[in-house]
Amino acid sequence: MESTLIGKTALVGGSTQGIGKATAKLLADKGASIILLARNIGKLKKTILELNIENFEELDDEYQLLIEPEDFSQITKALEDKNYNIEGDLSLVPINTITVSSQDLDQIITLIDILEENEDVQKVHTNLEVAD
Repeated sequence: MESTLIGKTALVGGSTQGIGKATAKLLADKGASIILLARNIGKLKKTILELNIENFEELDDEYQLLIEPEDFSQITKALEDKNYNIEGDLSLVPINTITVSSQDLDQIITLIDILEENEDVQKVHTNLEVAD
């Protein structure tokens, strides 16, 4: 019977070399979501590429990691416990997008503004993509 770790999250220290890197690979191969900790960002990027980790993106001077909302607190705490400066927040990223024309966009923005002004509405999210 094949053992699986799908749905589990593992925090792996020293993940860019040796036993830590081998452990990260094994856990990822078994289906676990892994959080890699490392001191050297260059080695970390190389490890991410080698392990073919999805949902990681480098943006100018910061890094974006797409995770499940229920994992946010646990991951943030684990990184802060290791003295990483976390300035992230939880944002919704749509799986599917709907392309709208620029002329329809004005009407949609007006609707969103009306909704956001309503005191019963906390936040409005959209999956719109504007056509070029």
